Amino acid sequence: MKGLMMDKMTAALLRWYEENKRDLPWRGSKEPYLIWLSEVMAQQTRIAALLPYYERFTARFPDVYALARAEEAEVLKVWEGLGYYTRARMLHKAARMVAHAHGGVFPKTAAGLLALPGIGEYTAGAIAAICYNEAVPAVDGNALRVFARIRNDDADIMLADTKKRLTAYLTERMPPDAGVFNQAVMELGALVCVPGNPRCTECPVAAFCEGKQNGREKELPVKSKKKARRVLDVTVLVVANPVGEILVRRREERLLQGLWEFVLAEGQTEPEAVMAGLGLTCLEAVSAGAAVHVFTHLEWHMTGWRCQAAEADAPEGYQFVPLAVLRELALPSALAFYWRQML
Repeated sequence: MKGLMMDKMTAALLRWYEENKRDLPWRGSKEPYLIWLSEVMAQQTRIAALLPYYERFTARFPDVYALARAEEAEVLKVWEGLGYYTRARMLHKAARMVAHAHGGVFPKTAAGLLALPGIGEYTAGAIAAICYNEAVPAVDGNALRVFARIRNDDADIMLADTKKRLTAYLTERMPPDAGVFNQAVMELGALVCVPGNPRCTECPVAAFCEGKQNGREKELPVKSKKKARRVLDVTVLVVANPVGEILVRRREERLLQGLWEFVLAEGQTEPEAVMAGLGLTCLEAVSAGAAVHVFTHLEWHMTGWRCQAAEADAPEGYQFVPLAVLRELALPSALAFYWRQML
């Protein structure tokens, strides 16, 4: 009976998807490079927000060989503004592995795809199902939310065991067209079975939803609260030398690694003291305003200053660059409020 219900529900879902799916630039493609790129960009980014970045990225790097040939700095620059830059670095590493170790051909199974840098179970499942029709589910937050409601499941979707059980459940019930099914579940979660207030009157599978039948559609899924973000005060100095060049350094820290930044100091610190610590003389410091940037587990509360240095030479670990060069560097969106003032 459960299997028959799943078949009927799947048929209803697939009909709805065919009639209501969004027109996305990678939709309908079975090219693994394009599907991979879209899935990685969609991690922690809304589809509407990523579309211009996807177009820009594929214009610069139309295939895996083009991405593999690029320098990391160029990849980060093209990625600029999307945030979570580790995604871009892992894309670059994986592209080089596919180009050099796999002859430009992506592995054709989820297990093989998992061996590539930055590809987890969800992305591997999505690529393998969409491109090669392997009967594997792609279980992300959308799928967990949809099936928690359909199954009236109280399990905490933040727990790895919950994802493991749903993956096993779906693996046993994957329809012949696994790629379309996975995309239909993603689309249902994005457009109808949304967080908070699901649009049940528009749902093609409402008749099969046990959560809806029990009046629990707004209660589900059960999701434990995330740990509160740590707040860090940061002083930002945009320092110019006598010829108008701007002081920058390339970050080596794990957060925003490889991107270029202005002078940063923890805490609310006087700009003259920060510059003195670098061996620079501050001739003038003018407020550049306050800004906040939210990372996954951290918030930067920034206070900015535009400073004039007496010295022409940069301290160790930094360099002064002309504005024309600054435009070409990959700068973190965290500092966008300040670098836009310069550019």
